[in-house]
Amino acid sequence: MHNQWGNYRTYMFTDHAVNLINSHNTSKPLFLYLAHEAVHSANAHQPLQAPKDLINKFNNSIHDEDRRVFAAMATALDQSVGKVK
Repeated sequence: MHNQWGNYRTYMFTDHAVNLINSHNTSKPLFLYLAHEAVHSANAHQPLQAPKDLINKFNNSIHDEDRRVFAAMATALDQSVGKVK
Protein backbone atom coordinates (compact mmCIF):
# COMPACT_ATOMS: atom_id res chain seq x y z
CA MET A 1 0.00 0.00 0.00
CA HIS A 2 2.83 2.37 -0.77
CA ASN A 3 2.40 5.51 -2.89
CA GLN A 4 -1.33 5.78 -2.31
CA TRP A 5 -1.40 9.58 -2.16
CA GLY A 6 -4.89 10.85 -3.00
CA ASN A 7 -6.71 7.63 -2.15
CA TYR A 8 -9.20 7.60 0.72
CA ARG A 9 -7.64 5.51 3.50
CA THR A 10 -10.92 4.00 4.67
CA TYR A 11 -11.34 2.48 1.21
CA MET A 12 -7.69 1.40 1.07
CA PHE A 13 -7.87 -0.40 4.42
CA THR A 14 -11.13 -2.08 3.43
CA ASP A 15 -9.84 -3.24 0.05
CA HIS A 16 -6.70 -4.64 1.65
CA ALA A 17 -8.72 -6.46 4.33
CA VAL A 18 -11.11 -7.93 1.77
CA ASN A 19 -8.17 -9.11 -0.34
CA LEU A 20 -6.58 -10.77 2.70
CA ILE A 21 -9.83 -12.49 3.61
CA ASN A 22 -10.47 -13.72 0.09
CA SER A 23 -6.94 -15.00 -0.45
CA HIS A 24 -6.19 -16.69 2.86
CA ASN A 25 -6.00 -20.46 3.20
CA THR A 26 -9.38 -21.39 4.69
CA SER A 27 -7.94 -24.52 6.29
CA LYS A 28 -6.15 -22.24 8.74
CA PRO A 29 -7.69 -19.69 11.09
CA LEU A 30 -7.46 -16.02 10.26
CA PHE A 31 -7.44 -13.25 12.81
CA LEU A 32 -7.73 -9.83 11.23
CA TYR A 33 -7.79 -6.68 13.31
CA LEU A 34 -9.08 -3.88 11.13
CA ALA A 35 -9.02 -0.49 12.84
CA HIS A 36 -10.44 2.14 10.55
CA GLU A 37 -9.29 5.69 11.20
CA ALA A 38 -12.62 7.15 10.09
CA VAL A 39 -14.33 9.04 11.76
CA HIS A 40 -11.28 10.47 13.45
CA SER A 41 -9.47 13.57 12.24
CA ALA A 42 -7.30 13.14 9.18
CA ASN A 43 -4.64 15.74 9.85
CA ALA A 44 -4.11 19.11 11.50
CA HIS A 45 -4.51 21.10 8.28
CA GLN A 46 -7.72 19.45 7.09
CA PRO A 47 -9.13 17.36 9.94
CA LEU A 48 -12.37 16.34 8.21
CA GLN A 49 -11.98 14.58 4.87
CA ALA A 50 -14.28 12.37 2.83
CA PRO A 51 -14.90 11.51 -0.81
CA LYS A 52 -16.69 14.36 -2.59
CA ASP A 53 -19.47 12.12 -3.92
CA LEU A 54 -20.41 11.12 -0.38
CA ILE A 55 -20.29 14.70 0.86
CA ASN A 56 -22.59 15.74 -1.97
CA LYS A 57 -25.19 13.18 -0.86
CA PHE A 58 -25.84 15.38 2.18
CA ASN A 59 -26.03 18.76 0.42
CA ASN A 60 -29.81 19.02 0.76
CA SER A 61 -30.17 17.55 4.23
CA ILE A 62 -27.21 18.95 6.20
CA HIS A 63 -26.47 22.65 5.85
CA ASP A 64 -23.28 22.90 7.94
CA GLU A 65 -20.29 21.91 5.79
CA ASP A 66 -18.31 20.27 8.61
CA ARG A 67 -21.31 18.15 9.59
CA ARG A 68 -21.81 17.15 5.93
CA VAL A 69 -18.20 15.99 5.72
CA PHE A 70 -18.48 14.14 9.03
CA ALA A 71 -21.67 12.41 7.82
CA ALA A 72 -19.81 11.39 4.68
CA MET A 73 -16.95 10.01 6.78
CA ALA A 74 -19.40 7.93 8.82
CA THR A 75 -21.11 6.74 5.64
CA ALA A 76 -17.79 5.64 4.13
CA LEU A 77 -17.02 3.75 7.34
CA ASP A 78 -20.43 2.04 7.33
CA GLN A 79 -20.04 1.03 3.70
CA SER A 80 -16.56 -0.28 4.34
CA VAL A 81 -17.57 -2.37 7.33
CA GLY A 82 -20.34 -3.85 5.19
CA LYS A 83 -17.79 -5.01 2.61
CA VAL A 84 -15.67 -6.92 5.12
CA LYS A 85 -17.27 -10.35 5.42
